[in-house]
Amino acid sequence: KLQFLYFIVIQDNMIVRRSDSDTMSDSTSRLRSAMVDSVLTAWVGTTRKQDGSVLYVSQDGSSKVVSKAGLRRIKVRKGKKRVVCISDTHGYHSSLDIPAGDLLVLAGDAMLFGRYQPLPACESKIKELGKWLQHQPCTDKLLIGGNHDMPFEKFGRKKMSSLLGSGVTYADHERVTIQGLKVFASPRSFGKSKNAAFQGRKDPFHTVPSGMDILVTHQPANNDYMRTLLKRTSPKLHIGGHYHWMHGATTVSSILSVTASVLNEKLKPVQLPIVVDI
Repeated sequence: KLQFLYFIVIQDNMIVRRSDSDTMSDSTSRLRSAMVDSVLTAWVGTTRKQDGSVLYVSQDGSSKVVSKAGLRRIKVRKGKKRVVCISDTHGYHSSLDIPAGDLLVLAGDAMLFGRYQPLPACESKIKELGKWLQHQPCTDKLLIGGNHDMPFEKFGRKKMSSLLGSGVTYADHERVTIQGLKVFASPRSFGKSKNAAFQGRKDPFHTVPSGMDILVTHQPANNDYMRTLLKRTSPKLHIGGHYHWMHGATTVSSILSVTASVLNEKLKPVQLPIVVDI
């Protein structure tokens, strides 16, 4: 695997600058995409579809694993919405078993090798992601980018919305209203890797307004900057991703914050979707 990965890195040094070119032929684009997908398969190995269990999180931050049948027995109280949270699917979204809900949020990093993929091939991958999201048993779906989603940044919101199709809201550092819920969603994050989509801003969230029901950022609440942001804006729920090892829930001054990365540190899709009723 390491030899194969090294080979692809060498190839990247030679041809990645051409991968975004409008003049790249369809056959070259498909070959390039197949090479990148082969790296992911070789790296991660075989995976199994999840069994429908979820991590159910209460507003106080306490959590428990419940089965698909067990979640159906937990009734959504009047005036509440069931929010299903996932992030960092990295191309393995089809391995998930998403429960029924009012809103499904994918908090970035839908791709893994986004900076290596030629843009023509990415269009078909994004369309496939859109179809998958449309078929999930949640009334509405919200998607943001992450640092691995370089094609999302290059395409921009208008084209991304077109590729994803109807029924999927794509947000790029903006406020949206979904089923009466006030949501601010941003793909921005911090990082030092070459996977740097939507990064590079010193103060990336200074324009986030207060009074939101849900704040979605690819960056989780893992540092003083983010904790200060949550205290300033006071959302009912914060959803993040980015760091796979942080999967779970915490509270910041009584504000519930979940990190919904479904891939573990070995890139296996074994971490459960997180469900919150707000």
